[in-house]
Amino acid sequence: MAKKYGGDDVFDALLVNANVGGENVHRGAVLGALLGANKGRSQLPPRLVDAAIAKKGGFLRAEAA
Repeated sequence: MAKKYGGDDVFDALLVNANVGGENVHRGAVLGALLGANKGRSQLPPRLVDAAIAKKGGFLRAEAA
């Protein structure tokens, strides 16, 4: 569904997932991981990557960029 309505844009696909409702948090985590693995980190929206890095206890490391 995210591919159908979100197109090739990672942020739009994640937004579609959030707007669907239901178990969107768990689905979004998996979707984000799959999109990141498929498209590469460079295609992830910088504002989302920066927010994940800035979050205390975040799982991304700034030097991995």
